[in-house]
Amino acid sequence: MENQNWGNNHQQMQQNWSNGGDSHNNANYTSNMNYQFAPGPMPPVPPQKAHSFKTLKVVIIAICCVVLLLGVAMLGLHAYFGSAGGDSPESVAKGYFSAIKDKDEEALQQLLPKGSGTVKDVVGDLDEMAATRAASGIEIVKITVEDTKSYSKSDLKSLKDKSAKGVAKLFVKDAWDVNVSITLSVNDGTNLSYYVQQAKVAVIEMGGSYYFISSEEGELTQATDTINNTDPNPDYDNVVGDTEDTSVLTTEETSEINTDTTEYVESSTELITENKNSTGSLDLLGFSVNGKSYTWPISYETALEFGFDLEPYKDTVINASSLGEIEIAYAQGSTSNYVYFRFKNKSNEAKKLSECELATIDLIREEYCNPNLNVTMSNGVTYGMTHDDVITIMGDADYSYGVATDSYSTLSYYLNKNYDQEVEFIFTDGVLSEIQLNDSTL
Repeated sequence: MENQNWGNNHQQMQQNWSNGGDSHNNANYTSNMNYQFAPGPMPPVPPQKAHSFKTLKVVIIAICCVVLLLGVAMLGLHAYFGSAGGDSPESVAKGYFSAIKDKDEEALQQLLPKGSGTVKDVVGDLDEMAATRAASGIEIVKITVEDTKSYSKSDLKSLKDKSAKGVAKLFVKDAWDVNVSITLSVNDGTNLSYYVQQAKVAVIEMGGSYYFISSEEGELTQATDTINNTDPNPDYDNVVGDTEDTSVLTTEETSEINTDTTEYVESSTELITENKNSTGSLDLLGFSVNGKSYTWPISYETALEFGFDLEPYKDTVINASSLGEIEIAYAQGSTSNYVYFRFKNKSNEAKKLSECELATIDLIREEYCNPNLNVTMSNGVTYGMTHDDVITIMGDADYSYGVATDSYSTLSYYLNKNYDQEVEFIFTDGVLSEIQLNDSTL
């Protein structure tokens, strides 16, 4: 298991949320180093001041361009459930930028999913970021939530695939895009000007709390200072000073801001393929555990046969037409052998978990966990196989993460367009070590 975070804020720019062309991304939002500006010339910076418009861009990158990757290591005992997080998508989005503005590392850490890394690891040093702003005369003066949009099923599936590894994606119950505008003042020692930076923050729900997962920059425009009646489009033709064209950073400037990213990107290649051969049948999810075969639907009593202790959860109430929480069940007498599971209630009234059907089970076989577990799919796929072995049997995957030579990679197959019937094969160093089966239809 690994806990992968995305390094400092400058490294995260090239893993912008819009990579992959997700349908929920608004066209106004840009990826990598492609910035959009309001029409007309941008204001020059007097030569006596150290900062330039490039510095403003660096500040924007630091506060707006962060992407987290939820690693499987965070899930040991659900440490984050019922603690930390925000109480709404909007409070998380605004709180993220407010914490950066106020250099409040503790408040910002509370908004990050547990196990995703420290603030310095995934966002940056807040004191250094504040010092950069102060030295350049840049100040965050206002943070406003504009609107919130809930993810569709397909967008949520895409987010999970790109932002969570293995069983981690099962903990993400819902997600929202929150559009935020950040007003920045720039004081060059002579003039005070204002800019509005649009940003989009992705917020996820896990365990009843809301957490930051990514942010990206949108359009940057010069704004009117309504207090001092500043002209948003002054005539700079006759101004003497630094008048370089800063609308686009040069290659050299880009490399100064984004260092050491190429190696990481290349080692985490993401491949998306389309498989038109899905059977649309639960037969694809048929499997055997230690020699005994099972088909869906699977009752509580049947799930007990897998050899893991579900008894502590049998009286847990699952609401009508709902999925229960992801839980961990240990093998009898063991603290190292376990599976993750979730039950579902398809009826129109609340029921105990023991009266419901299995929705998800994640079966791991590693040296440290279930080393003697034998699970085989009805078509012959089993632990120890390679990518090519699985593809030969299953055909091309609907979705794949990484490549066979990576330390972590996946192949996913879906039975329907709602993505709620799925088998995912997870590979460690190119060898199949985890099988995740999901039938969450209600």
